[in-house]
Amino acid sequence: MPPPDRLSTLARRQPWLSLFIKFIDKLRIDSKEVQAEDDRGSPLDMWRSQRMFLEQVGDGFLKNQRMIYVLKSRQLGISTITTALLLFWVAVHPRTIAALVCNDEEVRNAFRDTLDRYMKSFPPNFFGSSFVKQRHNERHFLFSNGSRIDYLVAGKRKENWGESRGYSACLCTEVASYGSDKGIKSFMEALAQSNEDRLFLFESTAKGVANAWHDMWESAEDELSINRIFLGWWASEMNYLPRNSPNYRRFGLTPPNGEEHQLCNEVLEEYGHVVTMEQLAWWRWRLSLSDQQSQEQNQPWTARQAFVLSGYSFFQTRLLQNRYREIVEQDIKFKAYRFEMGNSFWAMRLERITDPAYRDQIELKIWEDPIIEAQYVIGADPAGGQGEKTNNFCISVWRCFADKMVQVAEYAGNRFQSNQCAWVLAGLAGAYRNCMVNLELWGGGAVVMNEFDAIRAQLRQEMYATQNRDNAWDDDFMSTARWFLYRRVDSLGAGFVYNFKTSASNKVALFEGFRNAYQTDTLIVNSMPMLEEMNDMVQEKPDLAPAAPGSLKDDRPFAAALAVWAWNEWLRMPLIAAGATYDRVMNEAAGRNTVAERMMDRLVYSYFSRREAEDDDDEPPAWAGDPWRQERGLM
Repeated sequence: MPPPDRLSTLARRQPWLSLFIKFIDKLRIDSKEVQAEDDRGSPLDMWRSQRMFLEQVGDGFLKNQRMIYVLKSRQLGISTITTALLLFWVAVHPRTIAALVCNDEEVRNAFRDTLDRYMKSFPPNFFGSSFVKQRHNERHFLFSNGSRIDYLVAGKRKENWGESRGYSACLCTEVASYGSDKGIKSFMEALAQSNEDRLFLFESTAKGVANAWHDMWESAEDELSINRIFLGWWASEMNYLPRNSPNYRRFGLTPPNGEEHQLCNEVLEEYGHVVTMEQLAWWRWRLSLSDQQSQEQNQPWTARQAFVLSGYSFFQTRLLQNRYREIVEQDIKFKAYRFEMGNSFWAMRLERITDPAYRDQIELKIWEDPIIEAQYVIGADPAGGQGEKTNNFCISVWRCFADKMVQVAEYAGNRFQSNQCAWVLAGLAGAYRNCMVNLELWGGGAVVMNEFDAIRAQLRQEMYATQNRDNAWDDDFMSTARWFLYRRVDSLGAGFVYNFKTSASNKVALFEGFRNAYQTDTLIVNSMPMLEEMNDMVQEKPDLAPAAPGSLKDDRPFAAALAVWAWNEWLRMPLIAAGATYDRVMNEAAGRNTVAERMMDRLVYSYFSRREAEDDDDEPPAWAGDPWRQERGLM
């Protein structure tokens, strides 16, 4: 006999799940795929996607996860199975007050009709006399066992729809279409915390990244009480092309290309599903009818891919995902710190964070400690104030080579005033000694710059010698840190000014340079939050600077872009002249390339450079301009 399937195994351990499967067997639905047997409708013969959903819900119940987020592809039947589960829940748990939340009135009316048809589809007395319909209107569905389902409409702009009485069960459908995150937060406050019979279902497609659903999904990653379920397009057995179909012969005979092979591997590793050639042919066919961005948003392979931007994605999401995965697979580690401030620069202290429970307090990450002979560039983007809602003050520190930049440190926080942020910048500039600092002057940048210069002046005064010694700072601390000098590229004269002040035109160029450097593998990014912020950035029009929409942040990419600009303007050419390529410097540090070999390389380079110059100065040969030689290509 074949082994029992996973859902049956879970059902034997959980009575509610076993009873729900029997409930499904009697339920009738309106289906566009299955012929109706009678006026009650069609049987709910569960699809693979619906069974996968129930399996993961069952797994979560074993961990007491009653808050369930479902990120889904389109047309998987998840709304059908979750609506049935909500009705089942209020039927078997008397006096349950539940909510069904929709994005608009039209959708609410459709769900009302669905629930009404579900109730009518059951045989007489299926639930007994204790569960029958008592009243059903636009506001609620009231049952004889004391349970009730309230109908709530989130709308596009409403902020107070969640201010209702408390609920021990809910189904929030297409959450990404809700207009205001304030309403969601208010509704969350109304949900039961310890009721043993609680059940909260939130399900939605992604619909772009700038929405509250994206924030909910991302913030729930580390919440052990929340069961996050992702169901991609591959979860439905309907999404395939038969091998004997014309479209399969068109789209299914070519083996997976490099990107498709990588995506198939990701699905297998993360979700345990093998994508068949019939499914891949379906994906290619659907892609031929749409564009790449819409296809990935509506029919995603992975949860990360689901939140494709609704505008024009500025960075290639595939490259960002590749680097994200490399960081995880290579287990790239960092030292984590939090700043504690006093009344002066000398009272500032760093507190090391090693307990994962305090990861949300991390402000400074260091991937590589300062190296004396190395050269660094620092980009700094000031915040717009203090508090959770404001942007971060971000400092991005990079080690420079002739052909690469490697991220070695990153600070991001919004707890401090501008002068205190200058102390953080001064501390990092002093630690990574040989550095150029490029500071955005808009906002609080001018205050940061003045305070930074004041600290440097104080460090040189004898009256501060005691404080310097107490902090283990020598006379060279901050002595080699220098400001970036900005010049207009179309200016004939010098016209230098300190640091960078963005405008509508130069901000586009700033991020174009950053994107070019990233997509040509010039940048080695180590910050996963920075990759996430890069993924959020969109460019609506070519002449508009990219930005993260809504409440999302882009401070880390902005600070990194400032660093790239300074490297390209002032540091890259001297490093090229010195032959300080990434491979050469790293090989030298590892003992694989000696100084003598480097000197020999420079001698050979100089020799050929001189010969090339001498050839340019030579007189043309006597036969130059001879038509006969020109015709035969002998010139």
